[in-house]
Formats: sequence, C-alpha cells, structure tokens
Amino acid sequence: MRRKRRAGPEKVKKSERLKFGVSACLLGERVRYDGGRKPDSFILGTLGKWVELVPVCPEVEFGLPVPRERIDLVGDPEKPRLVTRNSGKDITTSFMQWTRRRVASLTGEELSAFVFKSRSPSCGLGDTMITLPGGRRVRRGTGIFARTVTERFPLLPVADERHFADPDLRDGFLEGVFVLRRWRAVLRNGKSRRGLLDFHLRHRFFFMSRNRRVLGTVEKILAPDREASTAGLYARYQELLLEALRSRSTPKKHARASGKQFLF
Repeated sequence: MRRKRRAGPEKVKKSERLKFGVSACLLGERVRYDGGRKPDSFILGTLGKWVELVPVCPEVEFGLPVPRERIDLVGDPEKPRLVTRNSGKDITTSFMQWTRRRVASLTGEELSAFVFKSRSPSCGLGDTMITLPGGRRVRRGTGIFARTVTERFPLLPVADERHFADPDLRDGFLEGVFVLRRWRAVLRNGKSRRGLLDFHLRHRFFFMSRNRRVLGTVEKILAPDREASTAGLYARYQELLLEALRSRSTPKKHARASGKQFLF
C-alpha cells in the first residue's frame, strides 16, 4: 500500500509575496571580487520560498569587473571614502553618484526589507573593516550603498545574512518587517488619532516584548489628557516605534510580556 505523502508548506504565490532587496552575492551570483560564489542556504532555501528576492550588486552594477581589485573604506566612519586597495584609486564621488540614482530607483520596487552582505565595503551594516585616520583598522564601517538605503528609507527593515543564523535575531527581524509594513499602511490611510490608537492597541505586546521603557513613554504621549498636534504625535510615535525595533527581543521578554495587560 502506497503511503500518503505528508503535506508540507507550499510556496507563496509570487503575486502575494513580500519583496526583499538582497545583495546578489548571497544568492550565489558570481559578483564577488574574487569571482567565486558564496550563496546563503537560508536565504536561498527558506526565505526564497516565502518572499520575492530582488538582487542588487552595487559594485558590479556600478561597473567594476569580476574578478576585481578589492576596495576598502577609508577615513571618517561616518563619511568614509571608497578606495581601491592596491592602486589607491579613490572612487567615492562616482560611486556615490551612481548609488543615489540606484537607491532612488528602488522606490518603485515597494520593498518590505533589505538583506545585505556583511563586512562588505558597499553593503556592510556596521561591521566592515575601515582604515581610520592614522592607519588603524577597525571593524565598524557601514558600506556606502547600505548607508544610503537606510537614510533614504528609514522605515525599511534591514539585516545581513548573520541575522538568520541566530533564531532570536531572525525572528525579531521578521517581526519588525510586518510591524513596519502595518505602520506604513497606517500612514498611507491618513493620520488620525483614532488610527494611531488602533495601531497601538494591536501592538502593545510588541512594545512590551522589545522595550518596556519605550512602552511607558508611548502610553504617556497617547494619554487622553495630553495635548499635541496629530502630526507631532505621529512623528514622536514613529521615533519610539523605531527605537523599540532597535531593541533586541528575547524569549524571556516575550514570556514576561505574555501575561501583562496595559491600560492608559
């Protein structure tokens, strides 16, 4: 007798998927400086079943060849230069010009998140090696393309491939994707105090599981006796929402929050 095959999760239809920007090298494309491939198994094998992945390789799309001379971040960590490692050519100005145009073009993609390649001079998120004035090298640089994306789209959740290796970071990132997606929908529907309160009532547990201090501040500004313009209230709430998202969620925080009830 033939055994029935256990039903597993089906891939989400492409038309129904969220769209994530992703560094093309994480999909195994041959765009790395050494011409090699370094696909990320979780992004390709798991995440790709549920979201539409939009690949971007800033360095190759800019016009650098494969293979190519390595490039480094040099100077002020807040405003680094992009310099080729052996020849010492500074390509910062032309790369920045291209980056601004490319990031502007992403507006039409309606991305829900972006997954960057860690330690990359174009895509790293605070962990790229940078040569400081004086020659000392530290691993705290942010890639020029990644920095431009986060500045242009402050409500776009971002991560690198290492987030998916840590269950807490992975779950926290994916939770943030849906929280911010719902928040952007609130903003599109027009700003009203009723809409803001409805959003908050649905996200109290989220705030509690991330940062109780931020939750306390949020509930103070939403108190009925507080006077503030609607625009000012939304701006302050968004600041606090982003602060909560930057706080790491843990199983302990979730367990502590699950039994709590909050009232204004």
